[in-house]
Amino acid sequence: MAMRGMSQKELAAALNISSATTSRYATGAREPDIKTLVRIAEILHVSVDELLGVDVPEPVAPPQPPVDIATLTACYSRASEQDRDVLWSLLSRYMKPAEKAAITALREKKGQVG
Repeated sequence: MAMRGMSQKELAAALNISSATTSRYATGAREPDIKTLVRIAEILHVSVDELLGVDVPEPVAPPQPPVDIATLTACYSRASEQDRDVLWSLLSRYMKPAEKAAITALREKKGQVG
C-alpha cells in the first residue's frame, strides 16, 4: 500500500491507528469508517472517489455559442438603454408570446421599460 510515497506504517502513524489496521484496510479484510476514509484521502491528497476507485468523469465545458450570437450578446451588453429598447422592438417581431412576456417582465423588474 505504498501510496503517494507513504508506507502503511506511516499512514497508520498519521491516522493514530495500528499498522495492523492499515494492513487490513489494504487487503480488504476490514473497511474504514467514513471519517477515517475521508482522513486517509486528505493525508494521501486524493479524493475519496479516487481512493474507492470510482471513475469520475471530467467536467464538460458548455458549448460556446456561435460567433454571431456571441457578437450580438457582446454588443447588447455595451449598448445604451435607449439602443436596447430599439433592439428589443426589432426582436419582438420574432418572439413567441411567452418569450415576449418573459422579456417584458424581466425588463420591468429592472426598470428598463420606458
